[in-house]
Amino acid sequence: MGGQGPVEIVGVRSALQSNQRTVWSGEGAAALTDADAAIRVFALNVSLFPASRNALDSLAEAYVASGDLARSSAIRKGIKDMPSPPGKQ
Repeated sequence: MGGQGPVEIVGVRSALQSNQRTVWSGEGAAALTDADAAIRVFALNVSLFPASRNALDSLAEAYVASGDLARSSAIRKGIKDMPSPPGKQ
């Protein structure tokens, strides 16, 4: 079994980051009919990309779908409180 060096791991993380916008976006949540499953998927995505507004927004949308408006609201407040990305101030 081949070892995974730092370059391979960075490459995997980079690929995940570039694809996460489409795979784990709010649009992807619409394709999932089970809100609890969507929450688990999006929570994992947030744990992998904690600074991703898109990942957080997708999790908030999943909470709306489950009826948990309080959690959704808290996440969205957290997104608003995040510092602006460089170049978007």
